[in-house]
Amino acid sequence: AANGDTDANDADESTAKSGIPVGMNIPPSAYDIDPLPEESQTSILNFEMKFYDYARSTRLVQGRSYARNTAFQKENIYELPNIQDLSSPKESNISSDRWWGTSAYRYAISILAFFAFPPLVQFLSTQETIPLSLFGDLTDNFSTGVSILYGTLISLTLNILYERQKCITDQIATESSLLVILTRNVLTLFQNDEKNKLIMGECISDQVRILVSESRGRELMTMIYADPYGRILDAINSLKGDWGEHGHLIGSTRDIIKDIVKSRSARLAGESSGLPPTHFFILTLLTVIILLNYTLSTLPFLADNGEPSFESRLFFALFTTLYVLFYNFASDLDNPFGGVYQIRRSAIAANLLQTKVLLVNEPLLKDRLSFEKEETSM
Repeated sequence: AANGDTDANDADESTAKSGIPVGMNIPPSAYDIDPLPEESQTSILNFEMKFYDYARSTRLVQGRSYARNTAFQKENIYELPNIQDLSSPKESNISSDRWWGTSAYRYAISILAFFAFPPLVQFLSTQETIPLSLFGDLTDNFSTGVSILYGTLISLTLNILYERQKCITDQIATESSLLVILTRNVLTLFQNDEKNKLIMGECISDQVRILVSESRGRELMTMIYADPYGRILDAINSLKGDWGEHGHLIGSTRDIIKDIVKSRSARLAGESSGLPPTHFFILTLLTVIILLNYTLSTLPFLADNGEPSFESRLFFALFTTLYVLFYNFASDLDNPFGGVYQIRRSAIAANLLQTKVLLVNEPLLKDRLSFEKEETSM
C-alpha cells in the first residue's frame, strides 16, 4: 500500500512538472458547471435561484451563431453563397422565442386581463379595512413613488441592453473583417509552404466554425487549450530570414492579430454581460404593484352590484398588455442571438463567408478543412 501511494504521488508530481499540454483535445470535464449549493435548492428563493442557474449556464453552453450554418456544412462548402446566407439563423418569423411578438399573443393577454379584472376587484373589495373615501389618498401617494422607480428601471434596462447589443455587434463586425484580412495575409505568406498553410487554414476554419455554430463556453475553452489566433501568431513569430517584398506582411499580420484578439475579448465580455434574474424580478414586482394600485383606485367607483365599469376594465386590459409586452421586450433584448431583437448579422456573415471562400478556393487546402460543429462540442 505504501509503495502504491508513493507511485501515485510520483505520478502526480510528474504531471505537475510537465504542465498542461497546449493544443490538446479539450477534455469533457472542462465543460462541467458547478451546481448551486444544496441549501439553495430547497430555500424559499429556489425559484429565483433556478433562474440564476439557468442564466449562468446558458450564457456558457447555449449555442449562439453569427451566421447561418447552412453554407458551412460539408455538403454545401463549395456552393456559391447567396443572399439567403446573409439572413438570420432563425428561419421562422414565429418561432419559440418570437411568439410574444404575434398579434394572437397580444389579443390573448388583453382578453384575459379584461375578464380577470371583475373577479379581482370583487375580491379586493371584500378585503377592505379602510373607508373607500380614503382610497384615493392612499393610491395617489403610493403610485407617485412607484411610477418614478418603474420609469427609472425602464430607462436603465433599455440603456444597458441596447449598449450591450451595440457592443457585441461592433466588436464582431471588427473581428470578422480583420479575419478576412488575416486570411489573405497568411495565405500569401505561406503560399509555397504546404505544411504551414494547412495549419493556418485549420486555425482560421476553427475560428469560423466557433463563430458560426459553437457556444461561448466552447470558445473560451478553445482559447485556453488551442487558441486559433495564438497558433497563427506562433507560426508568424517562427518565420526567419529575408522575406523580401512580403516582409511588411509579417509586421502587418502581427498588428492584425493584436487587434483581433482585443475585439474578441470585448465581444466575449459583452456576451456575458446580460441582466441578472433579480433585475427582472424587480421589474415584475413593480408591474404587479402598479396594476394592483390601479385596481384599488377603482374600488370607490364600483356599481351598486359591485361590478367595475367597462372603461376601467378596458384600461386595465390595456395597461396589463403594455406592461407584459415591455417585460417580454426586455427579456428578448437580453438574448442577442434569438427572438425579435437580434444583432444584425448580414455584414458579419458576409465576412465569414468571404473567409470560407478564400480558404476553400486555395488548391492546397481543397477537401482538407471542415467548418462543421464538432460532435463533442458544447
